[in-house]
Amino acid sequence: MPLDINPTAAASYARTLVERGCEVSLAQRAAEILAQNNRSHSRNLEEEWIVSQAYAQLN
Repeated sequence: MPLDINPTAAASYARTLVERGCEVSLAQRAAEILAQNNRSHSRNLEEEWIVSQAYAQLN
């Protein structure tokens, strides 16, 4: 696997989630949500559910 010297926040979140046991597709979706750094944006119920499911899969 190639090493990304300057990963995006989403890539870092996804890699960490996968390394800790989260399914890849769910980790990618959750990582995109977690990487959103817009304080005016509050997560909707679907986004909260995706993130909570990703955390539930962690070892």
